[in-house]
Amino acid sequence: MNLSYIRVLLSLLLLFILIACGKPIEPDRDLAYYKQLGDEYYASKDYDVALEAYQNALARAENPILASEVQLAIANTYFADEDYILAIGVYETYVELYPTSPKLTEAYLNLGLAHNDIKESPSRDLVDATSALTYFEKVKRLNPSLYETNNLSELSRELTNDLALKNYKIARYYTRILKSPQAILRYKYLLTNYSNTEIAPRAFYRLIVLLLKADSYTEAEGYIRNLSLIYKDTKDYQNAVKKYDKYIVKKEKKERKEFEKLAEDEEKKEVEIIEEVNEVDKTKELENKGEN
Repeated sequence: MNLSYIRVLLSLLLLFILIACGKPIEPDRDLAYYKQLGDEYYASKDYDVALEAYQNALARAENPILASEVQLAIANTYFADEDYILAIGVYETYVELYPTSPKLTEAYLNLGLAHNDIKESPSRDLVDATSALTYFEKVKRLNPSLYETNNLSELSRELTNDLALKNYKIARYYTRILKSPQAILRYKYLLTNYSNTEIAPRAFYRLIVLLLKADSYTEAEGYIRNLSLIYKDTKDYQNAVKKYDKYIVKKEKKERKEFEKLAEDEEKKEVEIIEEVNEVDKTKELENKGEN
C-alpha cells in the first residue's frame, strides 16, 4: 500500500469522523459556532481540529473581548498538545494585548509552566528558567491561592537552585580558562540574585579566593562582612575567612619586609650622602691648604 493511498484513506476517515460527529467545519458559520466546535474537540483532545476551529473563530472576532477569548483558547490548545514554543508565542501576545484580562493569571501560569518544560535545552536553559520564575512571581502576586494550588513555591525553589547551579558552572568555566574577571562577575551575580540557594556558600568561597588572587582584599572583606549572617555556619564561609586571614597575614608580612627594605635603602642613601658631603669637605680642605 503506497503512501498516497494511505493519505487518501486517512482523509476519508477524518471526513467520516467529522460527519459522524455532526460538527463539520463549515466556512459560512459564525464565531460562536466555531468557538463551541473548538471547545468540543479540545475536550476530546483532538487538538489539530480544535485549532482549525479556533482559527476560524478568531477570523470572525468582531471585538477585542471575543478575540481575546479565542486567542487564549488557541494558546491553551498548543499548551495541552505540548507544543510549548508555539504556546509561549501566543500567550506572550495575549498578555501584551490584554493586560487587564480576567484570565491574565491563567496565561501567566501556563507561560511559566511552558518555559519550565523547555528549559532543559542547552541553548535555552538559563533564559527559560528565568522566564518561568518571572511568570510564577506574577502569579503569586496576582493570585496567591493559584500559586499555592499549583505548587509553584516548590517549583520556583527548584528553578532558583537550578539557575544558581548553572551560573556557578559558568563561573567555574571562566576560572578554568583563566578569565578571572568574568568569573568574579558571574559569582557576584549569583550571590546577588540567588544568595539563599544551596550552591551559594560555595560560590561565596570561590569569589573570595578570586578576589584575593586579584589583591582586591578590601572588596573581599566587604563580602565577608555583608554575607556573614547568611553563611556564617557553613564550612565554605569558615574556609573563606581562613583564606582571607592568611592573605592578610602574608600581606602584612610582605609590607613589613618592603617597609624594612625601604628604610634600609633610605638609611644607605643617608650614609652615602653623608660620605659624599664629607668627601666634598675633605676636597675643599685640601684645596684651601694648597692655596696657603
